[in-house]
Amino acid sequence: MFTSMNKAFTDALVTGHESLTVEMKNDSGDRHVLAAAVAGRADVVVTNNVRHFPREVMDPLNIETLTPDRFLCLQYDLAPVLVVDVIKRQSAETGRVEGNPKISLDDLLDRLSACGAPRFADHLQGLLAAAKVRPRSPTTSTPRFVQP
Repeated sequence: MFTSMNKAFTDALVTGHESLTVEMKNDSGDRHVLAAAVAGRADVVVTNNVRHFPREVMDPLNIETLTPDRFLCLQYDLAPVLVVDVIKRQSAETGRVEGNPKISLDDLLDRLSACGAPRFADHLQGLLAAAKVRPRSPTTSTPRFVQP
């Protein structure tokens, strides 16, 4: 899995952050994560464990903490067509490796919901169900669902 991720995101691997770890003021078990975010000049740390990244630590570093659900909802708001296309392609490309089963779009969204993105998954399930009933007009605006 890491090989595939590193191949797909060649600039995502952060190294040289180890010396910063001792300077981080967040939970000791996640200081390496924040040190990597600082070294990698990240704007956001995406985690379900927001308690380990308190605002009083993150704000001075200009790094935001988002849950996966909120992050994916914001990505949808920024590029709804692209996000829906990526989810559809992820489902379509599963099962290509022998021994790995094909994951339907509904199953993929169920898995996203179960692992921390329930609002995102519910919203996409609703959109996809509505699209099956009635095709969207190209002039219809894409609904936002993340509150500012």
